[in-house]
Amino acid sequence: MIDIKKVGYLGKVHGNHGFIRAYPDEKLEEFFLKANFIFVKINGSKVPYLVEKRKAQNDFFLLKLKGLDSPEELRKLSDNNFYLDGKSLPEKLEESNTQSHLIGYTATIRDNQIIGKLIDFEEHPYQILAVINTQKGNLSIPFHEDLILNIDDSNQTIQFDYDEDVYITLKFN
Repeated sequence: MIDIKKVGYLGKVHGNHGFIRAYPDEKLEEFFLKANFIFVKINGSKVPYLVEKRKAQNDFFLLKLKGLDSPEELRKLSDNNFYLDGKSLPEKLEESNTQSHLIGYTATIRDNQIIGKLIDFEEHPYQILAVINTQKGNLSIPFHEDLILNIDDSNQTIQFDYDEDVYITLKFN
């Protein structure tokens, strides 16, 4: 049995030529770049996909998977975590980034309004920002324990202590 470890998140389909956006954890990017296969859990099963091409973009990669050529086929994989064979990763994976397990979680605000998927973390000198992929683009918000109401690992959600007025201010500034 293959032991798989979460390495990143698959975002939206990109164009009509069989590419999907991939957001690997920064600290595991070198392993992602060497991997021949990624795994995606579909209906509880670990499904392997052969990586045909990777194209580096600003803050993500475009990923082409063998046999998946149409946007319709790829949409089944979007908004899912992706995994690599655990044997190809460092043993101390869990300690390498304490927030990385939250990548791919659905982000909500105080009233449980969904704002998007958490796709990355940015470390700045005085704070960590959570990068959330929303319908209108990426939104960076402060990530601090005082601003988190709940993390639900079973439903893969994270609830931030923002009301709609603060969310709208963050979104448009």
